[in-house]
Amino acid sequence: MQKNYRRRSAYALLALATLVSMCLPLRSALAQDAAPPVHPGKSAKPPIFAAGIRNPNPQATPKIGPNAVRTNAGFTTNVIPASDDGSTAAVTLPVPVNFYGTTYSSLFVNTNGNVTFDQVFSAFSPSPLQTTGRVIIAPFFGDADTRNAASTVVTYGADTVNGRAAFGVNWTGVGYFDTKGDKLNNFQLVIIDRSDTGTGNFDIEFNYDRIVWETGDASGGTSGLGGFSARAGFSNGTTRGFEVVGSALPGAFLDANTTTGLTRTSRNSTQVGRQFFAVRNGNPGSGNAATPGQFRRSNGFVYLRNTNDTGIANTEFFYGQASDVPIAGDWNGDGIDTIGIYRNGTFFLRNSNSSGFADLQFPFGATGDIPIAGDWDGDGIDTVGIVRGNTIFLRNTNTAGNADVQFNYGTSTDTFITGDWNGDGVDTIGCFRPTNGFVYIRNTNTTGIADFEFFYGTTGDKPVVGDWNGDNVDTIGIVRGNRWLLRNSNTSGFAEIDYNYGTDTDVPIAGDWNGLP
Repeated sequence: MQKNYRRRSAYALLALATLVSMCLPLRSALAQDAAPPVHPGKSAKPPIFAAGIRNPNPQATPKIGPNAVRTNAGFTTNVIPASDDGSTAAVTLPVPVNFYGTTYSSLFVNTNGNVTFDQVFSAFSPSPLQTTGRVIIAPFFGDADTRNAASTVVTYGADTVNGRAAFGVNWTGVGYFDTKGDKLNNFQLVIIDRSDTGTGNFDIEFNYDRIVWETGDASGGTSGLGGFSARAGFSNGTTRGFEVVGSALPGAFLDANTTTGLTRTSRNSTQVGRQFFAVRNGNPGSGNAATPGQFRRSNGFVYLRNTNDTGIANTEFFYGQASDVPIAGDWNGDGIDTIGIYRNGTFFLRNSNSSGFADLQFPFGATGDIPIAGDWDGDGIDTVGIVRGNTIFLRNTNTAGNADVQFNYGTSTDTFITGDWNGDGVDTIGCFRPTNGFVYIRNTNTTGIADFEFFYGTTGDKPVVGDWNGDNVDTIGIVRGNRWLLRNSNTSGFAEIDYNYGTDTDVPIAGDWNGLP
């Protein structure tokens, strides 16, 4: 199933940029709070300001670019005074939020385009968010400097969005290090309470109206050629996280880039310049959606499409033979689902959607078993399992060995499915019963009755599972002939998404094939 916790940029240049950055004699993000030497113009002890310093000069947020930045007056109530690498003390949130499994009632606002939940963060050279050691949300992690008279200061505060409590931080008109004001960026972070969907749930908005600089003088200069171009995304600081496409890639975020520029694109929103992420049960979704694929037994080809609509395949390649059973999963945790096949008790898994030899090959199960795949332990990597009759055997690594988890569920005539049904980051079992068209879903990989059940489909339908709308919850779909009928909730009802793809003899599969919105 699709996972987006440890997403890497698909661009080859990102690897080059990272390599260059490792070779520079600059401090790493983790080392920037350590002892000198300090970069010229940087303070050995970046300032920490009291929370709730009132804005002495509140001004209306300027409307420029695509007008994605929200103009709520409450978001300008408080300020971080003009500074370089400044932060606030803990700021109380209007409503506690559950982020990566921990509930926070406050956060720290940092000048350099981010907020952190565990402690202040003065780092100025953008490093991968999973190496920061901070629980972080970063709409634009770059070396902002608000000391130039042309620059505005960072503002923040509480307001409401669509009738729900919200907390916003404005970097609207901020300059860059060293005290530069010739180029000013306008961007914003908004955290919106969604406790109506569950305790601690919230939405994240990254809003962009102008991005014309991407790094400061201490991090390679405004061109970003020093390898420290800005990053955007979120992370628990160590093992899980997500970065927006273009992070650390010189020129990718700038307005001049019509392909990946932050003011030119959107994610899970109709507002250009807005990137939206739903956090449910502590688990942030990237907004990436699962899309269709087909394995054609007649020629051994796989046909993958990157959008949920009628059209030709975006990617096609040869992998497998007529008797193979196809599966899909994120086998290496890069946020992209790739193909695998099961042949006579042996799994053959690819880490790219292309023809070639298996990257992972190992026996598990026996001829006649039914293969399944999912992230059974929530580590961000999909692993395999098999169904034998109504007994499920799951492995937590893609290697040969005994099952790590074994239990019984359903009946031997059910069609078994797997997904993250509640957004907790763990895939669990479900089954589609052709005899009555019911779906029976369980939220733990244990023997027991269904946690919920509903009617969807009929005899002859082929069930598929995916996160069709990028909300980080997997939901059901069926393929009837070559017609895909997908639901965005695990309930009875009409399909929210309906299109034709492939042929009625293809074997349907679903996944996030490109890691893009």
